[in-house]
Amino acid sequence: MRLFIFFIFIINLYANAIYDKTINILNNLKETGYRHHNFIITKDKIFVDCRGFVDYIVKSEYPSLYSKMKQLSNHSCRRVLAADYVEFFKNHTFNESQTINFVKDIQKGDIIAYKLHNAYIQRRCKNGKIIYLTKCKRYYNHKCILRQNTGHVFIALDTPKKYKNYYLLKIADSTTFLHHNDSRTHSGVGYGYIILHDYYIKIHHKKIPLYIGRLK
Repeated sequence: MRLFIFFIFIINLYANAIYDKTINILNNLKETGYRHHNFIITKDKIFVDCRGFVDYIVKSEYPSLYSKMKQLSNHSCRRVLAADYVEFFKNHTFNESQTINFVKDIQKGDIIAYKLHNAYIQRRCKNGKIIYLTKCKRYYNHKCILRQNTGHVFIALDTPKKYKNYYLLKIADSTTFLHHNDSRTHSGVGYGYIILHDYYIKIHHKKIPLYIGRLK
């Protein structure tokens, strides 16, 4: 009986590793901000974008899995982007992760991602240098910019609450757009509440499919 209880305890501890790490970061956080490059991550200071936040947590708790994710990334040989999480969860890529098909089944510690844009397309990586074959967006200065923002990725901090035809979910992320009852007064890492539907999230009145993964 004692062995059985101990076994259950170990399973629960393992299953909540992402959640526990996220809560630890939030509890110790004193300074934050949102940025795509030159990340700063210390015990009480974190300046990252959304995937940088999730990447840091996954890499800390599942280093071997993160290495495999990075190797299989279709968008970069140095990092895992939001679009990569979408593809991994959509295609059941790893034995260490379980795809969750319904918003109602989300548990704390689950990773949720959606894709808005195609990222730059990787051509090859050689000696740490990335050479791209890219479809790029032209700005007023006519320079070709590699698109970094492929979507969004975040972590569930609770189970979703059902209200009529939508769900309210408490999440942690790094963002420039604050959520309902947000812990932040400006951009960066924090938590808040977002509205989800059965299989999608609404962005500018468009239905964007959601992909949910649970690391095990």
